[in-house]
Amino acid sequence: MNTIYDWFMAPLEALRLKAVRKAIMPGASGKVLEIGTGTGANLPFFDYAKINSLTLSDLKLSKRAKHFKFPKSLKVVMLEAPLEDLTVPPQSFDSIIFTLVFCSVSDPLEGLKRVYDLLRPGGRIYFIEHVMPDHKHNHVRKVVNGVNPHWSKIASGCNLNRETLETIKEAGFLLERHSTSLGGALIEGVGIKPEM
Repeated sequence: MNTIYDWFMAPLEALRLKAVRKAIMPGASGKVLEIGTGTGANLPFFDYAKINSLTLSDLKLSKRAKHFKFPKSLKVVMLEAPLEDLTVPPQSFDSIIFTLVFCSVSDPLEGLKRVYDLLRPGGRIYFIEHVMPDHKHNHVRKVVNGVNPHWSKIASGCNLNRETLETIKEAGFLLERHSTSLGGALIEGVGIKPEM
């Protein structure tokens, strides 16, 4: 399954995702949580010198993620559980990463509120998500809405037409920086949990 997914995603990875991962992921620092680690595509792009501990989570962690060559001195925790069932206390992390995750979460707002809860005040989220293109790209929006029901059936409930940037803000995060690409169908950026 992971091999098929990697093969399917390869054009998008080459076109945009690899460059975005390279630009965003080195910012993660301190105690880091990655939600939806998937095939481990982000792991080569972390700046491990800035990471004190790394927690990887997914419903099922891939062999590639489990066997990644982490620095020997790094504490790595691997959790196979949905976000809502992660048994970690609130405000446990300085940085939380998610890429192409909230397209398939059944309740994105509740999921992002859980992320907010797990992040310490002043902590940052690092994200890449595919979303409904903005209104400047109405022709793309029509295509996305037309394709989405079929895509969702074959891609484990993934939805291409979510407004995840707005949901990130609704969950309480402030956007430190963000950009869109691929006709507005991909967002990437960094958000911050305000200091109390």
